[in-house]
Amino acid sequence: MRRWPVSRRRPRPRVVVVSHAADLTGAPKLAREIVRSLGDDWDRVVVLRRRGEREQELRESSERLAIEPLHRLCRFLRHWAWTRPLEAVLAQLIGFFELLRFRPDLVYLNTSESAGYVRPALWLGRRVVLHVHEPRDDAAKRLRPHRLGRLFGAITLVAVSRAAQHELSQLTGVPQGHIQLVRTSIDPVAIAVRRTPPRLGPPTIGTVGSMTHRKGVDLWVEVARLVIRALPDARFVWLGDEPPTPVRNRVRSLGLDDQLEFRPATPDPISAMSEFTLLALPSRAETAAMVVQEAMALGLPVVSFDLPPVAEQLGDTGRLVVPEDVTAMAAAVVDLVAHPDERRAMGERARARALEEFSLDRFRDDVRRIASGA
Repeated sequence: MRRWPVSRRRPRPRVVVVSHAADLTGAPKLAREIVRSLGDDWDRVVVLRRRGEREQELRESSERLAIEPLHRLCRFLRHWAWTRPLEAVLAQLIGFFELLRFRPDLVYLNTSESAGYVRPALWLGRRVVLHVHEPRDDAAKRLRPHRLGRLFGAITLVAVSRAAQHELSQLTGVPQGHIQLVRTSIDPVAIAVRRTPPRLGPPTIGTVGSMTHRKGVDLWVEVARLVIRALPDARFVWLGDEPPTPVRNRVRSLGLDDQLEFRPATPDPISAMSEFTLLALPSRAETAAMVVQEAMALGLPVVSFDLPPVAEQLGDTGRLVVPEDVTAMAAAVVDLVAHPDERRAMGERARARALEEFSLDRFRDDVRRIASGA
Protein backbone atom coordinates (compact mmCIF):
# COMPACT_ATOMS: atom_id res chain seq x y z
CA MET A 1 0.00 0.00 0.00
CA ARG A 2 1.27 3.44 -0.89
CA ARG A 3 2.61 5.54 1.95
CA TRP A 4 2.60 9.30 1.48
CA PRO A 5 5.74 10.81 3.00
CA VAL A 6 5.60 12.92 6.13
CA SER A 7 7.91 15.77 6.96
CA ARG A 8 11.32 14.65 8.24
CA ARG A 9 11.59 17.94 10.12
CA ARG A 10 8.72 17.11 12.44
CA PRO A 11 10.01 16.53 16.02
CA ARG A 12 6.87 14.65 17.14
CA PRO A 13 4.49 12.26 15.40
CA ARG A 14 1.33 13.98 14.22
CA VAL A 15 -2.19 12.80 14.93
CA VAL A 16 -5.31 14.11 13.24
CA VAL A 17 -8.35 13.66 15.49
CA VAL A 18 -11.58 13.92 13.48
CA SER A 19 -14.83 14.57 15.33
CA HIS A 20 -18.28 15.07 13.84
CA ALA A 21 -19.02 18.26 15.79
CA ALA A 22 -18.07 20.40 18.77
CA ASP A 23 -21.53 20.58 20.31
CA LEU A 24 -22.53 19.83 23.92
CA THR A 25 -23.26 16.12 23.42
CA GLY A 26 -21.06 13.37 24.86
CA ALA A 27 -18.92 12.50 21.83
CA PRO A 28 -17.27 15.94 21.48
CA LYS A 29 -16.51 15.86 25.19
CA LEU A 30 -14.73 12.56 24.62
CA ALA A 31 -12.91 14.03 21.60
CA ARG A 32 -11.53 16.68 23.93
CA GLU A 33 -10.36 14.00 26.38
CA ILE A 34 -8.79 11.97 23.56
CA VAL A 35 -6.78 15.02 22.46
CA ARG A 36 -5.75 15.78 26.03
CA SER A 37 -4.80 12.14 26.59
CA LEU A 38 -2.26 12.22 23.77
CA GLY A 39 -0.54 15.18 25.41
CA ASP A 40 2.64 16.87 24.28
CA ASP A 41 4.10 13.64 22.92
CA TRP A 42 2.00 14.23 19.80
CA ASP A 43 1.55 17.11 17.40
CA ARG A 44 -2.25 17.25 17.69
CA VAL A 45 -4.53 18.49 14.91
CA VAL A 46 -8.30 18.49 15.38
CA VAL A 47 -10.60 18.45 12.37
CA LEU A 48 -14.27 19.18 13.03
CA ARG A 49 -17.05 18.39 10.63
CA ARG A 50 -19.22 21.08 12.25
CA ARG A 51 -18.71 23.97 14.64
CA GLY A 52 -20.10 24.03 18.17
CA GLU A 53 -19.82 25.23 21.73
CA ARG A 54 -16.79 23.06 22.56
CA GLU A 55 -14.73 24.41 19.68
CA GLN A 56 -12.63 26.65 21.92
CA GLU A 57 -11.92 23.80 24.36
CA LEU A 58 -10.66 21.65 21.47
CA ARG A 59 -8.64 24.53 20.08
CA GLU A 60 -6.93 25.06 23.44
CA SER A 61 -6.17 21.33 23.77
CA SER A 62 -4.46 20.99 20.39
CA GLU A 63 -1.80 22.64 18.25
CA ARG A 64 -4.25 23.34 15.45
CA LEU A 65 -7.97 23.14 14.76
CA ALA A 66 -9.65 23.09 11.34
CA ILE A 67 -13.25 23.02 10.15
CA GLU A 68 -14.05 20.79 7.21
CA PRO A 69 -15.07 22.55 4.01
CA LEU A 70 -18.53 21.84 2.59
CA HIS A 71 -19.82 20.56 5.92
CA ARG A 72 -23.22 22.14 5.34
CA LEU A 73 -23.57 20.36 2.01
CA CYS A 74 -22.59 17.04 3.62
CA ARG A 75 -25.18 17.51 6.32
CA PHE A 76 -27.83 18.34 3.69
CA LEU A 77 -27.04 15.21 1.66
CA ARG A 78 -27.21 13.03 4.77
CA HIS A 79 -30.92 13.72 5.26
CA TRP A 80 -32.18 11.33 2.57
CA ALA A 81 -31.32 7.68 1.98
CA TRP A 82 -30.87 8.20 -1.78
CA THR A 83 -28.33 11.02 -1.30
CA ARG A 84 -26.25 9.36 1.43
CA PRO A 85 -23.98 7.56 -1.07
CA LEU A 86 -23.22 10.97 -2.57
CA GLU A 87 -22.43 12.31 0.88
CA ALA A 88 -20.12 9.33 1.48
CA VAL A 89 -18.17 10.08 -1.71
CA LEU A 90 -17.94 13.76 -0.82
CA ALA A 91 -16.82 12.90 2.74
CA GLN A 92 -14.03 10.71 1.35
CA LEU A 93 -12.85 13.47 -0.97
CA ILE A 94 -12.83 15.93 1.92
CA GLY A 95 -10.98 13.40 4.07
CA PHE A 96 -8.36 12.90 1.37
CA PHE A 97 -7.88 16.66 1.10
CA GLU A 98 -7.52 17.13 4.86
CA LEU A 99 -5.04 14.27 5.19
CA LEU A 100 -2.93 15.59 2.33
CA ARG A 101 -2.98 18.98 4.02
CA PHE A 102 -1.86 17.77 7.46
CA ARG A 103 0.03 14.54 6.59
CA PRO A 104 -0.50 12.78 9.92
CA ASP A 105 1.15 9.62 11.19
CA LEU A 106 -2.09 8.55 12.88
CA VAL A 107 -5.73 9.24 11.99
CA TYR A 108 -7.98 8.99 15.06
CA LEU A 109 -11.67 9.02 14.11
CA ASN A 110 -14.02 9.94 16.92
CA THR A 111 -17.46 8.44 16.09
CA SER A 112 -18.65 6.55 13.03
CA GLU A 113 -19.72 9.79 11.35
CA SER A 114 -16.03 10.37 10.59
CA ALA A 115 -15.71 7.08 8.67
CA GLY A 116 -15.20 8.92 5.37
CA TYR A 117 -11.53 9.23 6.35
CA VAL A 118 -10.90 5.47 6.47
CA ARG A 119 -10.29 4.85 2.75
CA PRO A 120 -8.13 7.95 2.18
CA ALA A 121 -6.05 7.20 5.27
CA LEU A 122 -5.44 3.59 4.27
CA TRP A 123 -4.65 4.59 0.70
CA LEU A 124 -2.05 6.99 2.07
CA GLY A 125 -0.66 4.24 4.30
CA ARG A 126 -1.68 5.76 7.63
CA ARG A 127 -2.74 3.96 10.79
CA VAL A 128 -6.43 4.45 11.53
CA VAL A 129 -8.35 4.24 14.80
CA LEU A 130 -12.15 4.28 14.62
CA HIS A 131 -13.63 4.99 18.06
CA VAL A 132 -17.34 4.18 17.85
CA HIS A 133 -19.72 5.72 20.41
CA GLU A 134 -23.09 5.14 18.75
CA PRO A 135 -25.44 2.18 19.27
CA ARG A 136 -25.44 -0.43 16.51
CA ASP A 137 -28.38 0.92 14.47
CA ASP A 138 -27.03 4.47 14.45
CA ALA A 139 -23.50 3.30 13.66
CA ALA A 140 -24.79 1.06 10.85
CA LYS A 141 -26.67 3.97 9.30
CA ARG A 142 -23.50 6.07 9.25
CA LEU A 143 -21.07 3.33 8.18
CA ARG A 144 -23.15 1.58 5.52
CA PRO A 145 -22.78 4.22 2.77
CA HIS A 146 -18.96 3.96 2.99
CA ARG A 147 -18.98 0.21 2.13
CA LEU A 148 -15.89 -0.50 4.21
CA GLY A 149 -16.33 -4.28 4.33
CA ARG A 150 -12.95 -5.95 4.70
CA LEU A 151 -11.30 -2.63 5.46
CA PHE A 152 -12.60 -2.92 9.02
CA GLY A 153 -9.95 -5.59 9.54
CA ALA A 154 -7.20 -3.17 8.51
CA ILE A 155 -7.96 -0.54 11.15
CA THR A 156 -8.12 -0.40 14.93
CA LEU A 157 -11.71 -0.51 16.12
CA VAL A 158 -12.56 0.84 19.57
CA ALA A 159 -15.76 0.19 21.52
CA VAL A 160 -16.86 1.99 24.68
CA SER A 161 -18.41 -0.92 26.62
CA ARG A 162 -18.58 -4.72 26.54
CA ALA A 163 -22.07 -4.54 25.08
CA ALA A 164 -20.91 -2.06 22.43
CA GLN A 165 -17.92 -4.29 21.67
CA HIS A 166 -20.30 -7.17 20.90
CA GLU A 167 -22.53 -4.96 18.73
CA LEU A 168 -19.54 -3.57 16.81
CA SER A 169 -18.29 -7.10 16.14
CA GLN A 170 -21.68 -8.05 14.70
CA LEU A 171 -21.73 -4.91 12.56
CA THR A 172 -18.21 -5.13 11.14
CA GLY A 173 -17.47 -8.86 11.13
CA VAL A 174 -14.31 -8.25 13.18
CA PRO A 175 -13.97 -10.76 16.07
CA GLN A 176 -14.91 -9.22 19.40
CA GLY A 177 -11.50 -10.08 20.82
CA HIS A 178 -9.84 -7.93 18.15
CA ILE A 179 -11.85 -4.83 19.05
CA GLN A 180 -10.22 -2.59 21.65
CA LEU A 181 -12.25 -1.71 24.74
CA VAL A 182 -11.88 1.85 26.04
CA ARG A 183 -14.61 2.53 28.55
CA THR A 184 -16.05 6.01 28.44
CA SER A 185 -14.95 7.67 31.66
CA ILE A 186 -15.41 10.84 33.65
CA ASP A 187 -13.47 12.36 36.52
CA PRO A 188 -15.57 10.92 39.38
CA VAL A 189 -13.50 12.53 42.14
CA ALA A 190 -13.92 16.03 40.72
CA ILE A 191 -17.67 15.46 40.31
CA ALA A 192 -18.18 13.81 43.71
CA VAL A 193 -16.77 16.81 45.61
CA ARG A 194 -19.36 19.04 43.94
CA ARG A 195 -22.39 17.21 45.26
CA THR A 196 -24.61 19.19 47.57
CA PRO A 197 -26.89 18.10 50.42
CA PRO A 198 -30.38 16.98 49.29
CA ARG A 199 -32.77 19.89 49.00
CA LEU A 200 -36.03 20.03 50.85
CA GLY A 201 -39.21 20.43 48.86
CA PRO A 202 -40.89 18.63 45.97
CA PRO A 203 -38.96 15.80 44.30
CA THR A 204 -37.14 16.69 41.07
CA ILE A 205 -36.71 13.92 38.52
CA GLY A 206 -34.20 14.83 35.86
CA THR A 207 -32.22 13.65 32.90
CA VAL A 208 -29.67 14.99 30.44
CA GLY A 209 -29.52 14.34 26.70
CA SER A 210 -30.24 15.51 23.20
CA MET A 211 -33.85 15.71 22.02
CA THR A 212 -33.84 12.62 19.81
CA HIS A 213 -36.05 9.59 19.39
CA ARG A 214 -33.21 7.39 20.64
CA LYS A 215 -32.96 9.37 23.87
CA GLY A 216 -36.67 8.76 24.52
CA VAL A 217 -37.95 12.25 25.31
CA ASP A 218 -41.47 11.09 24.31
CA LEU A 219 -41.25 8.18 26.77
CA TRP A 220 -40.00 10.54 29.48
CA VAL A 221 -43.15 12.66 29.12
CA GLU A 222 -45.32 9.57 29.63
CA VAL A 223 -43.29 8.59 32.70
CA ALA A 224 -43.83 12.10 34.05
CA ARG A 225 -47.57 11.86 33.45
CA LEU A 226 -47.80 8.68 35.53
CA VAL A 227 -45.47 9.87 38.29
CA ILE A 228 -47.32 13.17 38.70
CA ARG A 229 -50.57 11.26 38.99
CA ALA A 230 -49.11 9.59 42.12
CA LEU A 231 -46.94 12.54 43.27
CA PRO A 232 -48.77 15.74 42.27
CA ASP A 233 -45.96 18.06 43.41
CA ALA A 234 -43.18 16.26 41.48
CA ARG A 235 -41.11 18.27 38.98
CA PHE A 236 -39.33 16.97 35.89
CA VAL A 237 -36.28 18.67 34.35
CA TRP A 238 -34.64 17.76 31.03
CA LEU A 239 -31.27 19.34 30.21
CA GLY A 240 -30.80 19.28 26.48
CA ASP A 241 -32.73 21.93 24.55
CA GLU A 242 -36.28 22.58 23.43
CA PRO A 243 -38.33 19.45 22.69
CA PRO A 244 -39.72 18.64 19.23
CA THR A 245 -43.13 20.16 18.49
CA PRO A 246 -45.07 16.87 18.93
CA VAL A 247 -43.55 16.43 22.39
CA ARG A 248 -44.28 20.02 23.37
CA ASN A 249 -47.87 19.60 22.16
CA ARG A 250 -48.23 16.41 24.19
CA VAL A 251 -47.00 18.18 27.34
CA ARG A 252 -49.47 20.99 26.73
CA SER A 253 -52.36 18.58 26.14
CA LEU A 254 -51.61 16.90 29.47
CA GLY A 255 -51.60 20.26 31.26
CA LEU A 256 -48.06 19.67 32.53
CA ASP A 257 -46.31 22.81 31.25
CA ASP A 258 -45.69 24.01 34.82
CA GLN A 259 -44.15 20.74 35.97
CA LEU A 260 -42.03 19.68 32.99
CA GLU A 261 -39.11 21.98 32.37
CA PHE A 262 -36.89 21.78 29.31
CA ARG A 263 -33.58 23.59 29.76
CA PRO A 264 -30.86 24.23 27.17
CA ALA A 265 -27.76 22.07 27.08
CA THR A 266 -24.83 23.37 29.10
CA PRO A 267 -21.08 22.66 29.05
CA ASP A 268 -21.30 21.91 32.77
CA PRO A 269 -24.47 19.97 33.64
CA ILE A 270 -23.24 18.98 37.10
CA SER A 271 -24.62 22.04 38.90
CA ALA A 272 -28.08 21.48 37.49
CA MET A 273 -27.92 17.73 38.17
CA SER A 274 -27.19 18.48 41.82
CA GLU A 275 -30.80 19.65 42.08
CA PHE A 276 -32.13 16.25 41.04
CA THR A 277 -33.67 13.84 43.50
CA LEU A 278 -32.87 11.04 41.07
CA LEU A 279 -32.03 10.48 37.41
CA ALA A 280 -34.58 8.81 35.14
CA LEU A 281 -33.00 7.69 31.86
CA PRO A 282 -35.61 6.91 29.16
CA SER A 283 -33.19 6.05 26.32
CA ARG A 284 -34.18 3.41 23.79
CA ALA A 285 -30.49 2.62 23.11
CA GLU A 286 -27.13 3.57 24.59
CA THR A 287 -23.51 2.49 24.31
CA ALA A 288 -22.05 4.16 27.42
CA ALA A 289 -24.22 6.88 28.90
CA MET A 290 -21.91 9.51 30.38
CA VAL A 291 -24.83 11.04 32.27
CA VAL A 292 -25.25 7.78 34.20
CA GLN A 293 -21.64 7.97 35.35
CA GLU A 294 -22.03 11.62 36.32
CA ALA A 295 -25.20 10.87 38.29
CA MET A 296 -23.48 8.00 40.09
CA ALA A 297 -20.51 10.19 41.02
CA LEU A 298 -22.96 12.72 42.47
CA GLY A 299 -24.59 9.99 44.55
CA LEU A 300 -27.86 10.17 42.60
CA PRO A 301 -29.99 7.04 42.28
CA VAL A 302 -30.56 6.06 38.65
CA VAL A 303 -33.70 4.52 37.15
CA SER A 304 -33.23 3.32 33.59
CA PHE A 305 -34.59 0.96 31.02
CA ASP A 306 -32.64 -2.29 31.11
CA LEU A 307 -30.06 -1.63 28.39
CA PRO A 308 -26.89 -3.79 28.54
CA PRO A 309 -24.42 -0.84 28.56
CA VAL A 310 -26.32 0.92 31.35
CA ALA A 311 -26.58 -2.31 33.34
CA GLU A 312 -22.81 -2.68 32.89
CA GLN A 313 -22.29 0.79 34.36
CA LEU A 314 -24.74 0.51 37.26
CA GLY A 315 -24.02 -3.00 38.47
CA ASP A 316 -26.37 -3.43 41.44
CA THR A 317 -26.54 0.29 42.27
CA GLY A 318 -29.63 1.34 40.28
CA ARG A 319 -33.12 0.30 39.21
CA LEU A 320 -33.54 -1.28 35.78
CA VAL A 321 -36.95 -1.87 34.21
CA VAL A 322 -38.21 -3.43 31.00
CA PRO A 323 -37.23 -1.28 27.98
CA GLU A 324 -39.88 1.25 26.95
CA ASP A 325 -42.19 0.17 29.81
CA VAL A 326 -43.12 3.64 31.05
CA THR A 327 -45.47 2.21 33.70
CA ALA A 328 -42.63 0.21 35.26
CA MET A 329 -40.27 3.18 35.17
CA ALA A 330 -42.86 5.46 36.77
CA ALA A 331 -43.48 2.89 39.51
CA ALA A 332 -39.75 2.63 40.24
CA VAL A 333 -39.47 6.43 40.45
CA VAL A 334 -42.45 6.72 42.79
CA ASP A 335 -41.11 3.94 45.01
CA LEU A 336 -37.69 5.58 45.38
CA VAL A 337 -39.21 8.98 46.12
CA ALA A 338 -41.38 7.36 48.79
CA HIS A 339 -38.39 5.67 50.46
CA PRO A 340 -35.68 8.29 51.09
CA ASP A 341 -33.47 5.99 53.17
CA GLU A 342 -33.31 3.44 50.37
CA ARG A 343 -32.75 6.22 47.86
CA ARG A 344 -29.80 7.62 49.83
CA ALA A 345 -28.28 4.17 50.31
CA MET A 346 -28.56 3.47 46.58
CA GLY A 347 -26.92 6.79 45.81
CA GLU A 348 -24.02 6.06 48.15
CA ARG A 349 -23.46 2.65 46.54
CA ALA A 350 -23.54 4.31 43.11
CA ARG A 351 -21.01 6.93 44.22
CA ALA A 352 -18.65 4.28 45.60
CA ARG A 353 -18.91 2.28 42.37
CA ALA A 354 -18.22 5.38 40.27
CA LEU A 355 -15.08 6.18 42.24
CA GLU A 356 -13.89 2.60 41.83
CA GLU A 357 -14.85 1.87 38.22
CA PHE A 358 -14.71 5.12 36.26
CA SER A 359 -11.23 6.52 35.97
CA LEU A 360 -10.21 9.28 33.58
CA ASP A 361 -6.58 8.23 34.13
CA ARG A 362 -7.42 4.72 32.92
CA PHE A 363 -9.19 6.16 29.87
CA ARG A 364 -6.15 8.30 29.04
CA ASP A 365 -3.76 5.37 29.48
CA ASP A 366 -5.89 3.28 27.10
CA VAL A 367 -5.99 6.04 24.47
CA ARG A 368 -2.22 6.49 24.64
CA ARG A 369 -1.68 2.74 24.37
CA ILE A 370 -3.87 2.49 21.28
CA ALA A 371 -2.32 5.58 19.69
CA SER A 372 1.16 4.13 20.17
CA GLY A 373 0.13 0.91 18.44
CA ALA A 374 0.84 -1.24 21.49
